[in-house]
Amino acid sequence: MNAGMLCCRLLGLSSRDRIAIGIEAGVRNTNLALLIKASVFPAVPGEPDPIADGAFFVALLYGAFALPTVLPALLLHRRRARL
Repeated sequence: MNAGMLCCRLLGLSSRDRIAIGIEAGVRNTNLALLIKASVFPAVPGEPDPIADGAFFVALLYGAFALPTVLPALLLHRRRARL
């Protein structure tokens, strides 16, 4: 996400656009990981699947770490917008 925000900065996009693209990248990547998990490891009722559970955990873990990564930039942008 931060690499995408840096690329946007190099392209001269506004800070609003950079923040939006950074957040969207995190949400999109999390949703894509969940879609891939559901496609590759479909749930079978009554049958445990530790590999599918691990893939699901990793997707959710990425989502949990994605927001705090962009949160400082988001808070900084909100502070600048108030000024």
